[in-house]
Amino acid sequence: PLRSIVRKVQWRGAAALLFVSRFESPCAERADFEQKGFKSILDSVDDGIFKAAADGRLLFTNQRLQSIADRSAVELRKLTIPQLFAEAGPDITSVLRRLTDGEPAIVIRARLATSDRWVEARLRSVRDVDLSQVVIGLVRDITDALLAEQREGFYREVFDATSDALFIHDVSGGVLDVNLGASRMFRCDRATLINSRTDECCLGEPPYSSTEAFARLHHAIEQGPQKFDWRCRRHDGELFWAEVTLRATSIAGNVRVIASIHDIDERKHAQRVLEENEQRLSLAFSATADAIWECNLQTGEVYYSPRWYTMLGYRDRQFPMTQETFNELCH
Repeated sequence: PLRSIVRKVQWRGAAALLFVSRFESPCAERADFEQKGFKSILDSVDDGIFKAAADGRLLFTNQRLQSIADRSAVELRKLTIPQLFAEAGPDITSVLRRLTDGEPAIVIRARLATSDRWVEARLRSVRDVDLSQVVIGLVRDITDALLAEQREGFYREVFDATSDALFIHDVSGGVLDVNLGASRMFRCDRATLINSRTDECCLGEPPYSSTEAFARLHHAIEQGPQKFDWRCRRHDGELFWAEVTLRATSIAGNVRVIASIHDIDERKHAQRVLEENEQRLSLAFSATADAIWECNLQTGEVYYSPRWYTMLGYRDRQFPMTQETFNELCH
């Protein structure tokens, strides 16, 4: 009779089914041949594979697991599953107990005590050919993937920590990602911003429309960083002024443009109020018949109104606005 076992494994980077067939024959030569063929197949797969007794003693490991664990087959056979997995979630001892109690399969993440590599292991309790209960494990090295996740988490925290809005654009102007600052500034969620059209986030009319925005994006790619004031629109329709900086960079081999948006609406308002006040003051100076003279006692900077010059018989600003001018013309 022929006994076959089917397992799902990784073969050259792709999912595959492993068929292991064994003739139940008393022939020692055939059994040895089958054992070598079985080992050769298991050594060729991309996943680490082990077989352990019900008490956790390792009975067999393939070459991939030996590579991940940085130990030989002989060295690994001296270990138990709890000794191999230094840190595991959930606890490896309780996992073995659950498998012994009949739970079909359990997936764990663990750090190997022998190599400090992080792995994901799928453990399954099965009956061996001699009907004894054993634990079969498929082990995949996830160290690089975990490091990538940690880096992604770190960069996401930094990305979201700034109060400025950050947009990541592709070369066509499409939005690939935004930070929390963008959601707060534009008063909508991340998905809404990513799916918004450019004209929905700005005035939408020249010189603050998608046409000008696209041109500035390509200037950042071709000429270097661009910095300019822009008329933006929040999701609720409110317009505000922003200072925008565009920088082109390469992310995962692709050209991307990072837009940093700083809300300067209050600054623009204060500047507008200051200009209006200065204009009113200038008109008041022009209307009065009195000469105005002002001196900043901290900086020494002085100001003379046009009337001050004409009252002394000179043209407006015929002499520099300095303390020396006052000393020479006024006695």
